Amino acid sequence: MNWPESFLQDVRYGVRQLRQQPGFALIAGLSLALGIGANTAIFHLIDALRLRALPVE
Repeated sequence: MNWPESFLQDVRYGVRQLRQQPGFALIAGLSLALGIGANTAIFHLIDALRLRALPVE
């Protein structure tokens, strides 16, 4: 049961692979940022239009 060491090895391997392909890392980061931003915007819109307008305390 040496999962912390195995996890750290996996993280190091992932970082090495992303360093070798900086274009892929940039695209992956931008797509994550766009997805998180869009999800947040949609939630705030739905919250403002539907959830705040409900007549419950």
